[in-house]
Parts: sequence; C-alpha cells; structure tokens
Amino acid sequence: KNTRSVTNAIGIRSIGPNVTVRVDGSSIIGNGTGLSFSGGGILATYGNNAVSANGSNGAFSGSIPLQ
Repeated sequence: KNTRSVTNAIGIRSIGPNVTVRVDGSSIIGNGTGLSFSGGGILATYGNNAVSANGSNGAFSGSIPLQ
C-alpha cells in the first residue's frame, strides 16, 4: 500500500497460479513494463493507483471494490 515502483524493468509482476498481488494507492511510473501478470497470477487494483509513462503500462487483471 502507498508505494512507488519507478525505473525498473517491470514495475509490478504476478506470476503463477497461486500468486495474488493487491495494489492500493501506489505509483507505477517510468518502468520498462508497468504491470505484468502471467501463468494464472492475479494482479488486482483497488482503483486508486497511478500507472503512467512506462514503456508499456500493461493492465491489472481485475479490480477490488473499496469498502
């Protein structure tokens, strides 16, 4: 929660069938690839993140409603 991932090859990645990453209030900026998931991994957002200016922004695999 409330983190920054800046100038990395991949900002946030989820790989594998038993992996779930939940992202909340974070900035993913200036990476080669901003967001990446594969192999059944889940990369979910609470909808309050900044994802921009990456080589490829990528996308979240799903969303979680704020409560």
